[in-house]
Amino acid sequence: MKISGGGRCNVTHACFDNKKLASFYPRGETFLKKVFYQFNNQDLINWFINEGIKLYAQSDNRMFPESNDSQTIIDCLISEQQRLGIEVSLTTEVLKVQVDEELNMFKLTTNDKNLLQCDKLIVTTGGISSKEKFNLMKTMGHNIIQPVPSLFTFKVAGSQITQLQGLTVKHASIKIEGFNYRSSGAVLITHWGFSGPAVIKLSSFAAQYLAREEYNFNFRINWLANYSELEVKEVMLKQSQTLVNVKIVNGNPFEIPSRLFKFLISKCGIDHDKKYNELSKKEFNKIIHVFCNDSYIAQGKATFKEEFVTCGGIDLKEIDYKTMQSKKVKNLYFAGEVLNIDGITGGFNFQAAYTTGYIAGTSAARIIG
Repeated sequence: MKISGGGRCNVTHACFDNKKLASFYPRGETFLKKVFYQFNNQDLINWFINEGIKLYAQSDNRMFPESNDSQTIIDCLISEQQRLGIEVSLTTEVLKVQVDEELNMFKLTTNDKNLLQCDKLIVTTGGISSKEKFNLMKTMGHNIIQPVPSLFTFKVAGSQITQLQGLTVKHASIKIEGFNYRSSGAVLITHWGFSGPAVIKLSSFAAQYLAREEYNFNFRINWLANYSELEVKEVMLKQSQTLVNVKIVNGNPFEIPSRLFKFLISKCGIDHDKKYNELSKKEFNKIIHVFCNDSYIAQGKATFKEEFVTCGGIDLKEIDYKTMQSKKVKNLYFAGEVLNIDGITGGFNFQAAYTTGYIAGTSAARIIG
């Protein structure tokens, strides 16, 4: 939370249609469609307003506190925790959980050799990077969806495009070969490969597929996503008729950086001194193909800034969406990223945590026993 949104805390997202809001989650969409009707982002905004904190939405619909300081949100939550007298132990690790069905109790063995007992247990451990760390939940009979990283950038090895690091194309699209999903938006060229909203979003939706491929995969970028291939052809034909004696590299008709335009012309194998009227039909078609289907080989991934999200966790089929209670163990509840729920960037992962946490907390407090 402290580092989210560059230290401003991207609290949630200003999408107030529950069905559409749920569509931003590659894992958990159907489940969240149901739970958002119990507590959604508008409910969250109202809660913060009652606490004296107003949020605002940017043009991209990400929502932040008016202070633009994540500490505002942190202080609010800590203040509420202290007001309610909730005890927090930062050094206590739960090593074992026993379910005493006769007494209807949970017995927790900790690293400081204390035995804690409770009649309700809510697990909110966040994203867990390995399946082995889910052993506590597995021993209680839960199925674990293999955890793998989500939200990352693509590394490419040996491509000269990395020499264009820092360049951004605002309207591009990207597709992984063998995976039926195309992501559109801005693409940023980095010193290791590609980043930007379109890449990050694609990494989220393809997280499980890419893990199986061990992050070695082929992908294609359409640098001119606002155009169809036919429209690209028409623009290029117009250029060849208008700029007859102009060098191709000096006649960039598209809204992409000139350095990238020149790079792609070179990738087509066309000399920079060649003029528009000197293009052969084969070269002309090659330009259109490369601009709309530029191909790369990824060999690895990189974490997106400091924001790391895990795909996988407790199987949602084993959770009652009305209460967040386990269908396997009575009075055991789950909330947050420990569940097989994850969203793209933009405040969605926080919102899923708030929503499931609210439902789990209110459900557990409702009836004892």
